[in-house]
Amino acid sequence: SLQQKFSFIYDWRFFHEIIQAEDRQLYLQNIQSLLDPAGHYLSVFFSGHSPLFGTGSLRIAPTGNILYFPTLDEAEEQFSRYFQIIERKLITVPQKPNLKVTANYFLMKSLE
Repeated sequence: SLQQKFSFIYDWRFFHEIIQAEDRQLYLQNIQSLLDPAGHYLSVFFSGHSPLFGTGSLRIAPTGNILYFPTLDEAEEQFSRYFQIIERKLITVPQKPNLKVTANYFLMKSLE
């Protein structure tokens, strides 16, 4: 168990890998516990507003992995239990030369 607190935690495309709601809740609790009181958490992950890999909140990638695609509102509902949301928006992320993906961007501060 880490005893150190962090002033900034950056999550690039990990949140969408957690497909079970209980596991996402535990993950967010862990992030919150690792932030110092003035710390910030930035998370960027696949968005339910994107048509990538189909529709719905759980989608199967070509690799066979199941991925979580929440909308901005669905993600905010989960994040707001643990964090003050400073900024939320949709962004476009280049994935390959001819592929751009819509992603959710959340900048937050711990509620503790």
